[in-house]
Amino acid sequence: SLPGHPFFNYKESQFIFRLQRARPSVIPSFFTRASELLRNLNLEDLQVVPILKHHLTPWKSHGLRFLNPFKTFDKANTAPEVYQQLFADHRDVYHNFIPIFTDGSKSSLSTSFACVFSNSTLSFQIHSSSSIFTAEITAILHALSEISSGPPDNFIIYSDSLSALESMTSLHRFSHPLTFNILELHDHLTFKGFSILFCWIPSHVGIPGNELADNLAKSATINLNSPVPVKDVKNYIKSILHSKWQAQWDCKDTIKLHSIKLLIVGPVYLPGSSTQFLPDYESDTLNSRIGICYWGNPHLFVQHAIAK
Repeated sequence: SLPGHPFFNYKESQFIFRLQRARPSVIPSFFTRASELLRNLNLEDLQVVPILKHHLTPWKSHGLRFLNPFKTFDKANTAPEVYQQLFADHRDVYHNFIPIFTDGSKSSLSTSFACVFSNSTLSFQIHSSSSIFTAEITAILHALSEISSGPPDNFIIYSDSLSALESMTSLHRFSHPLTFNILELHDHLTFKGFSILFCWIPSHVGIPGNELADNLAKSATINLNSPVPVKDVKNYIKSILHSKWQAQWDCKDTIKLHSIKLLIVGPVYLPGSSTQFLPDYESDTLNSRIGICYWGNPHLFVQHAIAK
């Protein structure tokens, strides 16, 4: 993900692979081991979003603003018909802006997004390691990319992802990498004469464009080979390894600890540290119940206080 890294474009030669296969007693190189791991995780052909240096100056505002005509309404206590009327009033004000609706979707099997234009629609599946946040951001970026090939006009992009829109308002060096692409493309289109607005809309309240985008995103079948942020890839790998760890633990039903702790909980990390730990009480309880601590089980079962 770092273009300046010496091994960014490195590809191990077939000669090295043949040499290592001919000598199985020799430990394979790091790149061979990493390649095998990526192949087992179905990540061998995955493209990662490059992490580029963005010069964000403190004296200039970096980010985009978005409209939110529904911010004074609580979705839990507001009828869908009210939102529909508010949206109709909003469209009356911005009737000279062409609407574009975007949405992202993620299930256990796939991640996808959709864009609904005034005279066409499109929907794509992206790599399953992508988060729902990445799907929402990709949908907005793809909408901007589609209108860039046409003549300059007024457009307003609607999204039901408040987090995606808020991430575009204040960029910093830890922002999602695709938000920088959105800002760059937006500035380029503005320079060409486009007028582009962004607006948040609530989901599942009967707004036609949003409902269509939601259905198209869920039913997308065409694969789009788009790059994935490295953070999403890391979380995806952690999730797969945790699932495999849990599957292996489920087979250890003869171990005493298995009957006590059925589910494996991921490690807890101290802030800013790579050291993992269990809470004192949980660690003491597990040790006591499997018989490897200095005091008896009844104390921890009834949770009486103990002097330290």
